[in-house]
Amino acid sequence: MIAYALYSMTSSIGHSFAAKPIQSDSYIVQRISSAVRTLVIGLSAMGTGIFGLAALGLFGLGIQVSIQRLRVRLPLILEKDYYPSLFSSSSND
Repeated sequence: MIAYALYSMTSSIGHSFAAKPIQSDSYIVQRISSAVRTLVIGLSAMGTGIFGLAALGLFGLGIQVSIQRLRVRLPLILEKDYYPSLFSSSSND
């Protein structure tokens, strides 16, 4: 969710910078403006990438935990179905 919002923000910043070129005759102003624009887009893209990778990692972790929980529960369910006498609570004393 946050990664998509940051992606949208990065895209809109890029389009905004592309639509409004730097209008100055000074070489220093053009260089500084270009550096600042590159820095803004770079930081935004880096944040997007970090949150995107974190989201993928959390999604993968959720799948891994789900598989591990199924591996623990499945043998118990199968044992109860195949050997009901072992799991019955009644005693033959």
